[in-house]
Amino acid sequence: MEVREGMEYPEYYTAIDIHQHPGGIWSDAIAGFVYERGARSTTPLAGARHKDLHERLTAAALERCPAPARVLDMACGFGKSTRPFYEALPAAEIEAIDFSIPCLKLAARDAGRAGARNVRFRQRDAAATGYPDASFDLVTSTMLLHELPPKAVERTLAEAARVLKPGGRMVHLDFLPGEGAFARLIHFGHSRRNNEPFMEPLARMDLPALLGRLGFRNVEIRPFEEADGALAPDYRYWRFPWALISAER
Repeated sequence: MEVREGMEYPEYYTAIDIHQHPGGIWSDAIAGFVYERGARSTTPLAGARHKDLHERLTAAALERCPAPARVLDMACGFGKSTRPFYEALPAAEIEAIDFSIPCLKLAARDAGRAGARNVRFRQRDAAATGYPDASFDLVTSTMLLHELPPKAVERTLAEAARVLKPGGRMVHLDFLPGEGAFARLIHFGHSRRNNEPFMEPLARMDLPALLGRLGFRNVEIRPFEEADGALAPDYRYWRFPWALISAER
């Protein structure tokens, strides 16, 4: 695991106790463990009767970018989004980055216990990664964009464009509520209750236009089926408005 000495966090990251987590997920030595436990309420780690959300995202990404040699997982957190990639792609080089040292330590520990030798966890900013131009075949993130103010969203997507090889693919999983007034009411209400101030601005951004300006093509933004039957009209359970945001460099 790589820690960047003297790294300065952006103001939006330190000023907000994201997910109502006192001090955020970076300021306490055990924050990674607390975050991992809390995440079980929305993306269960075990016991599910269907394929896990992150495994589904990995499968969707590899449908669009088969056999990538180098993968960048932005804002990997405690590593749950990264694990399906290093398990599915043992011959690939996986780079996973995040601000949070406590989360990165947990991710690196779990990867070591799993015997993974093809993944490196580094403390870096998704909007300014420091990797060379055109150095990845696939760039991905899970629930990152809605944690960023619009300007940071733009910088992060621009950074993805910079580090992707020509023809490389970007795949993000996030929340976009659609155009229905009721769906937006529920979504924006959740953003306030869960201390997610950038959910609403992300929903109001014109992402296709932004991606076009950044040079992406074959843009795909569509609902994502996080569980079997979740997109069926008769689905009976409340769900987040998961959305797949993908584009080709």
